[in-house]
Amino acid sequence: VIESLQPVLLREENGTRLYDTGINTVGYAVVKCAEKGQKITVSYAEEIYDDKDHGVPFVRDYQTEVFITDGEDREYTKSAEYKV
Repeated sequence: VIESLQPVLLREENGTRLYDTGINTVGYAVVKCAEKGQKITVSYAEEIYDDKDHGVPFVRDYQTEVFITDGEDREYTKSAEYKV
C-alpha cells in the first residue's frame, strides 16, 4: 500500500451509500463490519451518472465485489484478481 484514501460520502438513499475518493486511482476498498450476516456490495467505477434503478446517482462500467460478514470485528477486502 502506497497511500490510503478516505472517501467522501456523497449520498445515502434506500440503503445504498455512494462514496467518492476525488481522484481516479487504482485500488480497493477496505470495509469494516462486526455484525454477522450482513451482505456488503462494493462497486468501483470511473464515472458517476444518474441511474434511477439504484435510487441514487451511480457508476458506469463498474466492477462489483460482495462480502457476507461473519460476525467478527474485522476488515473485509478483495482478494487479488483482475476483472475485464
